[in-house]
Amino acid sequence: MVGKWRAIVLNKMEASVHHARYDLLPYGWCFQPEDALLTITDTMSFLEVFLLLALVIYLNSFLYVSRCRRCLNVPAVGCEGFLASYWSAFQFIRKANVILQEGYQKHKNGVFKIPLVDRWLVVVTGDQLLDNLRTAPESVLSMWDAMLDLLQLDHTLGRQFRENPYHDSIIRTTLTRNLATILPNIIDESIHAFPDMIANGKEVDGGWISIDAYDEFSALVCRVLHRVLVGSPVCRNKSYLQLNIQFSAGVTTEATVINAFPRFLQPFIGNLYNKVSGRQTRVLEYLGPEIEERKRKVAELGSDYEGRPDDLISWLMDSAPSALERETSSIALRVLIVNFMGHHSTFTTFTHAIYHLAADPFYADDLREELVMHLSDPEHIENWTEKSLDQCWKLDSFLKETLRVHGIGALALPRKSLVCYTFPNGVVVPPGTLVTACSTATHLDEEKYQEAHRFNGFRFEKLRVRAKTLEQGSKHKVTSTSSSFLAFGGGKHICPGRFFGTLLLKCMMAHLIIHYDIKMENEGVRPKDDWFGPVELPARQGKVLFRKRDG
Repeated sequence: MVGKWRAIVLNKMEASVHHARYDLLPYGWCFQPEDALLTITDTMSFLEVFLLLALVIYLNSFLYVSRCRRCLNVPAVGCEGFLASYWSAFQFIRKANVILQEGYQKHKNGVFKIPLVDRWLVVVTGDQLLDNLRTAPESVLSMWDAMLDLLQLDHTLGRQFRENPYHDSIIRTTLTRNLATILPNIIDESIHAFPDMIANGKEVDGGWISIDAYDEFSALVCRVLHRVLVGSPVCRNKSYLQLNIQFSAGVTTEATVINAFPRFLQPFIGNLYNKVSGRQTRVLEYLGPEIEERKRKVAELGSDYEGRPDDLISWLMDSAPSALERETSSIALRVLIVNFMGHHSTFTTFTHAIYHLAADPFYADDLREELVMHLSDPEHIENWTEKSLDQCWKLDSFLKETLRVHGIGALALPRKSLVCYTFPNGVVVPPGTLVTACSTATHLDEEKYQEAHRFNGFRFEKLRVRAKTLEQGSKHKVTSTSSSFLAFGGGKHICPGRFFGTLLLKCMMAHLIIHYDIKMENEGVRPKDDWFGPVELPARQGKVLFRKRDG
């Protein structure tokens, strides 16, 4: 009987892994289950499905009791009773952005809470409370502990990742210092990747090629990203890229499913998922030979041998702090982890931006004129420098406005209270409470941005032009953060890869603008974004038309 139920659980999880459509959603269910449900019901009888659901509901009643033990004297958005709170938690999955906007308007410059399945989510608003959230010590309000809970790091990425995140310092220092070195590689890969992507499209009237934007842009960004992570030709292996795309999405899906179970069952569920997916083992098929060959050359010729690639694999080999971390499998896993950190946010931002560009041709001519002016002859890679791209204020503004209007999701700055913490307004959160900010509502606040609900691609360029000093103007750059712009977080845990990520986006956007005309399939209409819980995603069904420009 135990073996039968173990098989049922494995079948269910395998269906989720291989048939569900994944999305980044740390605060709620993060996959669309309709495809998985068909497969699950094919392998399980109605009675078995009913019993499994009953078991989950029964176990979650204990989670509700656990949640109630944490008394929070904070106004709630949604219901607080047993059954009613589960309904509110379900509603949060369906329309989190609406619920968060309601809470923001009702409790502006204050605090409110939202019921999740197993706990309360406390949301703070207003500049003062956001500054407290950003600057509180890690020993008081911990980002790492919040992510450990939300993403189940020990099960999804491995205990090594949490205990020794040395890759973070590589991104913050080595990668950022080497932007000028890796820039030609980004441009070179873009030159090769765009035609390959367009070749997958369908020719329509007038020489236009229609592509499925969501999937094709995901693969495009992953390929260019991995030119910097692992180099060529591995970055052009379609199976390798698909593995990384699945991994970046699968981590949050697995974490969400694990979090649906009581804590004493979470290690068991986590182990089952790892056995089903096998992604951490499969990556060795692609990276193992490359890593071993580099180790052999370092042993024979030294770490500075001629022709050694300047990429993440080399940096990991140089910085690995222990024999365990220098193992081939550990280095390969770190590449997967950095891919998880960088792929999803970069690809969704790129897609959001292209949807705006394709829907409003007004922007393309101005952006193209600016690029040609500062890059001189864009056909020569040597003209593409950090300095020349940094002078393209309109392109910088276009990306920042994209992040302001869309961002990665409706929430930012996740923290977990490790001690009893009192905010300046007197609100007390007990240990173990998840606290966050609502970024979308902040970004769409009319008191912070004029016509905040309207996309204005050159909004920040105009603010930089009006600034009295370069220092004041630099506050409007895409990589700058404030209590009014939360796309990259803030405080000690501000996104370490934001300079690399924006450089990647600028290069890809610039190459597209210079070499292609684009428009939406439904001309002039930007497709409506998809919301899954607090995560905002570019429309999955959007189609963008490309046409090569003359010359």
